[in-house]
Amino acid sequence: MIDEPARPFGLDQLEAILDRPLSPGLVRASCPPVVDPSCLRNLGLDGGGPAREIVEIFGTDAALRLAAMRAALGRDAGQDIADAAHALRGGSAMIGATRVERICAEIERNCVPVNPPVLGPLLDRLDEALAETAAAFGAMLAEH
Repeated sequence: MIDEPARPFGLDQLEAILDRPLSPGLVRASCPPVVDPSCLRNLGLDGGGPAREIVEIFGTDAALRLAAMRAALGRDAGQDIADAAHALRGGSAMIGATRVERICAEIERNCVPVNPPVLGPLLDRLDEALAETAAAFGAMLAEH
């Protein structure tokens, strides 16, 4: 149960609520994991399967799709952004790149009509998530 004063409440009470630290459970719930390791294991990470090659192909494809989305944003080509985000979201789901998958879904929701003030920062977040994903997959592959 969330501890909050009865409504309506004043500015002092609102500031007190906002100044409270979040519980660890809330912080974890708001930050999805970067990757789902079970997806990569299903692709043969443990048994010498194609996981390493799939991760490399994903990284190359993701970089190309991000570049295509940035170019399409410059042309106000919302459907092109949506198509690239959708394709990247599918690949992300397959290999367990959960944070990338969620950001791609958010990008898709903001493409038609094109919303540059929202899409620009989302593409920056996607770029960061791709770097985090590459690092996470690299660490997992180094263990095997």
